[in-house]
Amino acid sequence: MYIILKNLGLKQLGSFEWLKIYTTSRLLNFNITQGGNIYRGLKLKKGYGFTYAKSLGMASFLSWFEMILILSTTAILLVTLNQNLILFGINTLYFISTLLILIIILPFSGKYILNRLHSKNEKILWIYGRLTDLMGSIVNCTKNYRFLAKISFLSIFSLFILNLQLFIFFKALSIHLNFAQIALFTSLTMVISIVNITPSNIGIAELLYGFLSQSLGQPLSAGIVASGVLRILMFFVTAIFAGILFIIKNNTYHSQSSKQH
Repeated sequence: MYIILKNLGLKQLGSFEWLKIYTTSRLLNFNITQGGNIYRGLKLKKGYGFTYAKSLGMASFLSWFEMILILSTTAILLVTLNQNLILFGINTLYFISTLLILIIILPFSGKYILNRLHSKNEKILWIYGRLTDLMGSIVNCTKNYRFLAKISFLSIFSLFILNLQLFIFFKALSIHLNFAQIALFTSLTMVISIVNITPSNIGIAELLYGFLSQSLGQPLSAGIVASGVLRILMFFVTAIFAGILFIIKNNTYHSQSSKQH
């Protein structure tokens, strides 16, 4: 996301300042639905003049692009490891491939449809203008190939790290899954982090993990416990990182104050 902000012209935002904003927004998402996104938008608007429309466009593009990378990487893993994996009576590879195609064409088809709509109603025109800007910002970002390459590398690297983490995590809980099955849990974990319905999708994530676990031949309770433990670990890691940033900021403030005196 920091790379996207730089690409959109927010040159004055330092990496340390962004880490503070990002970490705080992650902590807020654990407690308030979309709280992190609202906080991030307010901080960027107040501190750097970054408009809410740009913040929304940035978040929408990142969510759209990450969904594509997550689904495409999962599809490749399924092709390599298990093309015939069935969940709830549906071939997982076919389902993910269909969903991937629909998500890829969404902003382009949305922009095409919006450009052909005509209305004189002011409220509809306002909504039309916001949606057009949103779809346009997503489409425009896809034209910068160097920028896309950076985002792709970082997202795929994050996906690989999460895959490895979940592999170790499930092994520690004595839940035996193959790599294709772990790839599904990885995809689910990343999609849950993008689309928030409750604070950090508490309750929803546990149910989805439980149903996925059950469909893969594991107990329903195993998935629910795994999701709960993973949530606690993620919260503590984020909180510890936030504490480290607070200490660094506090020490920097005191050293600057002592120099002035």
